[in-house]
Amino acid sequence: MRVLASFVVVSLILLTSGHAMAADASWLHIYGMEGRPISFLNGNQPDGMVVELAREVQRRIGSKDPIQIIPWARANALAASKQNALLLSIVRTPERDRYLRFVGPVFYSHISAYAVRNRASELRKRDPSLQNL
Repeated sequence: MRVLASFVVVSLILLTSGHAMAADASWLHIYGMEGRPISFLNGNQPDGMVVELAREVQRRIGSKDPIQIIPWARANALAASKQNALLLSIVRTPERDRYLRFVGPVFYSHISAYAVRNRASELRKRDPSLQNL
């Protein structure tokens, strides 16, 4: 059985909607999405790998903007409609490159999919991007 290998870059991204960034970034909207161990709510407090990274960046620049953990669909909609929005982790795609500014990979992920023998062609019909299945 063959394995589908796909590398996904999850990045910190900063959205700017064509307007100049404010000199005082004290009103940055920071959103993380529920997805352990990357970002999640621990009780009612944001936690996870990228939350820790964001807090360290905040400490270094003297920022105390709140970090909110919200569902992906809401985070994406808010980032598309607000200036100065930061999504803590997101998969980079050509479509998102059109309206988001990616500022660096946080980590790389290796995704594998397995198929029952003789079902690979059926799965490829559903998703032509599947390779080496």
